[in-house]
Amino acid sequence: MKCGYCGKKVNGNARYCSEYCRKKGESKENFARKTRIPLLIVLILSALAAVVGIILAAAGKLDHGFLAIGGGLIAAGVGMLAFPRAKRGAAAFCQIGGGLFFALGLILVLLWA
Repeated sequence: MKCGYCGKKVNGNARYCSEYCRKKGESKENFARKTRIPLLIVLILSALAAVVGIILAAAGKLDHGFLAIGGGLIAAGVGMLAFPRAKRGAAAFCQIGGGLFFALGLILVLLWA
């Protein structure tokens, strides 16, 4: 079994390899639990903005569509960067995805200008 914080091998059924890892791991889990609802709200609002942008782009208003899609992606990226998940792999995935969403949204907003 591996440590829930650092990933080292742990003998037995212990969740963490040391007291330090236990404290750090539990604090990350508590932060993720507390920020679950704000992250969900940010992602839902950004998805709505992106859908409005797609509808505007399909209606022939590309400028406003790019702005709405870009704004939605930027909001999703910032939300994913501000509220990372608890586990190491999930936190890395969330931060990489957030950075990619932010960069793509910024490109679309720059295309609007």
